[in-house]
Amino acid sequence: MRALFVAWLGAFLIGFDSTALNIAVPMIATDFDIGLSAASWVILIYILVVVCCGLLAGSLANTVGGRRLLIFGFCIFAVGSLLCAVATELYALIAFRALQALGGSILYVLGPAVIRRSFAGKEQDWAFGLYCMAPSVGICLGPALGGLVAGTLGWPWILLMNLPVCLLALFAVWGLPAEQIDQGRSSVRLDLVGAGLGALSLAGLVVALNQGRELGFGSPIILSCFCAFAVGIVVFVIWEVKAPAAALDLRVFRITTVGLASLSNSLLLFVYAGASFLLPVYLVWYQGLSVVQAGIVLMLLGGLNGVLSAQFGRLTRIAKGRTIATLGGLAVALGLTRLAVAGPEASLVLIVLSSSLIGLGMGSQAIESLEPAEVGFARDEEPTEVRNRRWFMKPDTMD
Repeated sequence: MRALFVAWLGAFLIGFDSTALNIAVPMIATDFDIGLSAASWVILIYILVVVCCGLLAGSLANTVGGRRLLIFGFCIFAVGSLLCAVATELYALIAFRALQALGGSILYVLGPAVIRRSFAGKEQDWAFGLYCMAPSVGICLGPALGGLVAGTLGWPWILLMNLPVCLLALFAVWGLPAEQIDQGRSSVRLDLVGAGLGALSLAGLVVALNQGRELGFGSPIILSCFCAFAVGIVVFVIWEVKAPAAALDLRVFRITTVGLASLSNSLLLFVYAGASFLLPVYLVWYQGLSVVQAGIVLMLLGGLNGVLSAQFGRLTRIAKGRTIATLGGLAVALGLTRLAVAGPEASLVLIVLSSSLIGLGMGSQAIESLEPAEVGFARDEEPTEVRNRRWFMKPDTMD
């Protein structure tokens, strides 16, 4: 239970910070006297670092040990949160936010690994159900608590709320036996080149999309960013295929379920991140809601997400996970389409219903992601290699 508690707190922190600070973006833009596109980098840099550094966290855990790396991750997350709260310049805030995301990437990757090594069989299904609920609880509470705290004490206190949670997690990790988390030390080399290529290519895409409206999507700078992204992705794939210690083992995508689930989750998270960033701005600046009121409305995205994620085990006994995930994807598309055509005069009821559809649809994606990778294998009967590949963890030996 202690292992599940540690993983749960890490996932909760990631979900909480992804939405709690979103609600404060209009306040950050006002305090620093900057535009929305500049303030958005506080959110974007977090996502970039979590994704790119997450590629290295799994290999690093096999080198230094999962328990040590978890302690390091919670410490870095706490220090980054504290520095963000006291930052007085935008560039300092962005840099410290990147430091915080470095710790978040470790927690994001090691959480599922801790559960996989601590539970088996039906207990593992139950543990993953609770774990999947953790980021959704954070996403749900983030806007409400973030809006309340930002509206009363100021947005830096949103980041300071991370400190007691990190301290509690550190006490829990300290009491875990190292062998319960560590799979075994190895001299795996870190694929710094692969992680760097991934980071640069994604950064090119983010800059192009973020600055395209201001500079013009046909401007040389934006076109160069798009080209850098396209070339970078191709070079990244070529490198990862040939690298002796690839940061991302592309062979896992030979499993149809893994490939399709990764593609659908990536696309849905891409649009979900945009919606969760723009909705607070829309509700505060165009609907005229207070930060607290906007936070309550945004709780629906995380609340319904969490409810459905926690029930994935029961739902897969009623219908196939991919069927539920497909219906969920359609719900997300419908909700996002309705929000995309909503103007400043749209009713709050419409916003609430559309947000509810998005939350329900996103919750269904955990069901597909956690299904067995090969149809026909029961969870307890899966071969070790398939099970390892299903959880995106490299087995000790792979042909």
